[in-house]
Order: sequence, then structure tokens, then C-alpha cells
Amino acid sequence: MPFYVADYLADTGHLSAAEHGAYLLLIMHYWQNGKLPAEPHRLARIARMTPDEWDAAADAVGEFFDDGWRHERIERELQKAADVSEKAKKKAAKRWGNAAADAAAHTPAMPQECQSQSQSPTEETNVSSETRERKREDRSRVANIEFEHWYGGYPHKVGKAEARKAFEKARRKASLEELIAGRDRYIRDKPPDRSWCNPATFLNQERWTDEPSTDQPQANRFASGHHAGRARGGDAVLAGMARVARHRGLAGFGNECADLAEGPDFAGDLPADERTAFSYRSAN
Repeated sequence: MPFYVADYLADTGHLSAAEHGAYLLLIMHYWQNGKLPAEPHRLARIARMTPDEWDAAADAVGEFFDDGWRHERIERELQKAADVSEKAKKKAAKRWGNAAADAAAHTPAMPQECQSQSQSPTEETNVSSETRERKREDRSRVANIEFEHWYGGYPHKVGKAEARKAFEKARRKASLEELIAGRDRYIRDKPPDRSWCNPATFLNQERWTDEPSTDQPQANRFASGHHAGRARGGDAVLAGMARVARHRGLAGFGNECADLAEGPDFAGDLPADERTAFSYRSAN
């Protein structure tokens, strides 16, 4: 399908990203199958949308189609392709016909039982080089649109050339929708203390398949408990120091220690053996 980027962008500048995706998928299906279905639920499946998403996008996308979801521009391009194919078939038939006539004129008669083995081709099975080149260009345009759509939403834009190569490989393994969903999941779930992956690395390592856990890592839980234990132990030390200071007549220093410990009874948080040690120090 011929795709003219400048014309497309001029006509679709008002569409959202989701509407762009739906419109492109619909016209690609149209080109491959010659038409679109009329049922909304089938159109939603082609556009890779839920029924609610399709209801929200249908009016904007439908502006580019006539009644019955008929697309005038694609109909013209389909007719051009059919005309080119028909001309190629006629040329091939004429070329093969002339070749068969020349062969018959210069070939001695074969025995009757062998004549059935000599068959002349009647139609061409390969499309013209012009048609093949047009298809390659169309695939290249579609691949470029898909990459720009994915790369445009990636927050860490470095190494675009390498990212493009990695994207072409990734598309052989996953659909565009899967790559976009994986990218968005990575953006949403990436811890703030982690650096962004380069886009090429993200694709080469198939990070779109990652499903990170939302639980707190075990190491962090241990660290939190460890620091909390140390804090409680520190409070208990200050409480013990306060009691010793008061016992020895240093009331002002003892009060400051008690305030820092947030009260005089924090030694109760300690294990029994540590409480015994503080009691001994207080008594002496």
C-alpha cells in the first residue's frame, strides 16, 4: 500500500495516539483484504481496542471513511494495483505464447506418447519488479511509522539508530501492541533510584516481557528492621545514661538524656540480658 507521510500527517494531525493506531490498523487490514467489516465489535478487534475504547475513537476515525467503512483513497490504490497486475499477466501470456510458437517451429516432432510431457506456461506466477519494489517501500514506511510511534513514547532517547535496528528484530518476536504495553509498564514500574535503560538495550534484552514485583525487596525490609532496632537500642542507652546521671547528682545531664530517649522507660524495648546490664549500671 503506498503511504505518503506528509499527506497522512496533514490529514490526521488532530488524532490522539490511540486513534492514530486504530486508523493505521484499519487501513492496513483494508489493503490486505479489500474491505472492512461493518460490525463494531469486529472493527474494534482489528483496531486492537476494547469495545469502550472503540466507542470513544470510532467517530474520529470514521471521518476518513464513507458509508459502509469504504475508503476512497485505498479503493483507487487497489484498482491501480489490479490494473498493473492484469497488464503484467497479459504481457507474460504474450511472451510465453511467442516463446512456445518459436519452440514448436524449431523442434522436431516428438513421439505421440511423449507429447503430453511438453506443457507451455499460460500465466505468470511472479509479480513485476515494479510491484515488488512498491511492496518493499510500503513495508519500510509502515516499519518506520511503528518505530517512531514506539520510540516517541520512550523517555530516554539515546542511540536512535541502534534502537531502530533492535526494534526491527523485536517486531519479529512481538506485536507492536506488546512492545508498547511493555514500554509503558516499564515507565510506570521503574524504581526512581534506577537509571533508564537505553532503548536498544530494552529491546535486545526483551525487557517488554518483564513483570516486576510491587513488593518491597527483602534486603530493604531487613535494612529497615535493622535500622529500627539500632534506633531503639540507642534510645535505651540514652535512658540508661539518664538514670546513671541522676543517681550521681548530674540531674541536668540526666534530663537531657531522657529527653533524647523520648522518655525514661525505653530500656524496656531491649532484650532481658541488656535490661539487666542497664539496671546494673544504674545501680552503680
